[in-house]
Amino acid sequence: MRRLTGINHPWTDRRVQVERMSRTIKDAAVKRRHDDCHYELRRQLDGFVAIYNIGRRLKRLRCLTPYGFIGETCANEPCRFNLDPHH
Repeated sequence: MRRLTGINHPWTDRRVQVERMSRTIKDAAVKRRHDDCHYELRRQLDGFVAIYNIGRRLKRLRCLTPYGFIGETCANEPCRFNLDPHH
């Protein structure tokens, strides 16, 4: 069996993918703003996550946005969801 990717590469290691996502959030939301209030930082972070989930297409999700992927999965397999994700 031939391996196409090596061990511990960013595209095969989930831990590295999570760290990369955390760095993306920090670069986009936290490092650009210098808010003194925890509430303002939390509001800014929530806004970034909402925009990311609606606007960013991901190869891992067949070039769908996370929001679109959840909607498609809910339509195809409603038994996997306890609540309607589009409340």
